[in-house]
Amino acid sequence: MPINAGELWPGDPARQVRWEQIMAWLAPNAGESVLDIGCGGGEAVAFVAERVGPSGHAIGLERSAASVAKLCARYPVIELPALSFQSGEAEALPFADESFAAVLCVNVLEAILDRPRALAEMLRVLKPDGRILLAHDDYESQAYAGADRDLTRRAVSAYANSTFKSYPTSDGQMGRQLWSLFASAGFLEPEVRVLPLVNTKYREPFFGWVHAQFTADFVATVSDLTQAEIDRWHRELAAASQRGTYFYCVNLYVCLGRKPHQVNSWS
Repeated sequence: MPINAGELWPGDPARQVRWEQIMAWLAPNAGESVLDIGCGGGEAVAFVAERVGPSGHAIGLERSAASVAKLCARYPVIELPALSFQSGEAEALPFADESFAAVLCVNVLEAILDRPRALAEMLRVLKPDGRILLAHDDYESQAYAGADRDLTRRAVSAYANSTFKSYPTSDGQMGRQLWSLFASAGFLEPEVRVLPLVNTKYREPFFGWVHAQFTADFVATVSDLTQAEIDRWHRELAAASQRGTYFYCVNLYVCLGRKPHQVNSWS
């Protein structure tokens, strides 16, 4: 029985709907080769692997060999023969020119130091007329309703301005900067679309709940928020959810394009 997005992203219906739309726009076809850069838990590339079938190939790329080993254990090749995982950097993709019919990269670009170089590499490994879907949330534009307004503004700003230890390039405005990078990368017929995600419940594992679960230590270098204030913010959001007055929304900016038949080489 075919895998559906609800099976791969359980728990948050809004996230399921988002991924269903992303996959509809990517439109993987039987027999195609597809690359997912920064594949995370592997859900999307596993979904793609079933669509391309045994005559196709879906590759999930992660930086570390340890991440790749975990993914291989999670998705045995006997269950999805089209699926494989590989370690490598987005700025130097370990694949030959014109290897893929499609490239997918969602919420990864902020973790990359040389973003123009990474986009050039995505262009390089695409086949002529191959398609790309590049997307990123904009965390500074997260909208929460149901808690103290000033405290909410401070919390959202602090989270967006903070830096994750795993990548010092993190950028809470990556979503709004995505189009500029994409439009200058040389893709054919570039376009941008907006895909909102809305929650009206504040609880695990909903997207708005997940992105509110940070501590004062995490934002200490960019904010004077105390842990007591963050705890109060969480309580107010939870109370609003109980009353039915909680609301959360964040926009995913999605850039789509194709590779021209003639491409200038990276210099």
